[in-house]
Amino acid sequence: MFPVKYPERIPAGVPAAMVYDFNPESIPEFACDPWAVLARVRREAPPFFFTTDFEADRGVWVVANEQLMREMLQQPDVFTTEMGVSIGPAPWPRKIIPLEVDPPHHLQYRALLGPIFSPRTIDRLEGRVREVTRQLIDRVAAAGECDFLTAFAKPLPSTILVEVMGLPPGRRAEFVEWVEELFHAPTIGERQAAGVRCMDYLREVIAERRRHPGDDDVVSVICRAQVDGRPLEDEVVEDMVMFVFQAGLDTVTAGLGHVFHFLATHPERQRELRANPGLIPNALEEILRAYPWIGTTRKVRKAATFHGVALQPGDVVRTLPYGAGRDAAVHDDPDTIDFHRANIPHFAFGGGVHRCAGSHLARRELRIAMEAWLAAVGEFRVKPGAELAYDAAGMFQLRALPLVWDR
Repeated sequence: MFPVKYPERIPAGVPAAMVYDFNPESIPEFACDPWAVLARVRREAPPFFFTTDFEADRGVWVVANEQLMREMLQQPDVFTTEMGVSIGPAPWPRKIIPLEVDPPHHLQYRALLGPIFSPRTIDRLEGRVREVTRQLIDRVAAAGECDFLTAFAKPLPSTILVEVMGLPPGRRAEFVEWVEELFHAPTIGERQAAGVRCMDYLREVIAERRRHPGDDDVVSVICRAQVDGRPLEDEVVEDMVMFVFQAGLDTVTAGLGHVFHFLATHPERQRELRANPGLIPNALEEILRAYPWIGTTRKVRKAATFHGVALQPGDVVRTLPYGAGRDAAVHDDPDTIDFHRANIPHFAFGGGVHRCAGSHLARRELRIAMEAWLAAVGEFRVKPGAELAYDAAGMFQLRALPLVWDR
């Protein structure tokens, strides 16, 4: 077990057996191999535990199995997002809508995004996703190597999002840099400065769309949206546009890195999928189950008892999706990656009413990337001698993924 760093933060009446200190940013090994650290936490920690070592002064509760996670995420009356989803100071000081709004208002705002990210809309986007995917692969296939994140995992989702939002394609790389700073800059001051930079620009875009609205780009749709017959307030429009902008420029990039790292280190699984491409959709779900990268945070709205623990208003509760994905009570032989596994519930895109609004687009991009790479590129592997490193803050992800393959 990791040593308890701040014993004075342990709430009165919490038994020692429920205390397990875990903070990815405080564990040097996490930056090298987060999956090994998460496996250790799963072996050693109880399914509901308290860690003193997090940014919140009072420490953080962690739920780490499927049942507890589902229960927590389905009780927004107790476990709220309206008090913020950051454990420490947030990089953007206002609400991110609809994520940081609970029912019933959450459903009204989420419904505005539903048509934008519905399966039917994503079906219409698929051709463009495939086109961009082919273009990116064509640029590197003959070289026999690339940094996968720079050459593919960043430009694919950001190109699509920039087009969906109606933003200038020439500034795509700049937008990616802003969002990387927003989530991964080393200090909260730098992250907050990045948040201001994003919003200053997005306000200009919103003002332009009000003057010259588009037909179906995300910003125009949000600008003309109404709730209960009334136009959205200016701050709500800004916060919804900010939500789409930041979520769409980081989530899939991180996921592509994890999926392709798994494939690059398991050539036999590449061969399995090349021989049977029809397995790819199920294989993707299985990898998402076993290697989720997004934890979610809730804060306790009112005093409540949760599995024998007396929680107080303001307590912070964090999910550990890795624990749910490897829960033996739900998944047979959970540490075995089985592309033929039936019924693969997971929390890679969150859960409950606040489940990721863009999950249909994310899944489509991930699946198409797998299909296209396996069809166009030879057996790929991590470049020999490469030392991989992960950003541990927030949505943890690889900083680089150098791949090589036979031409």
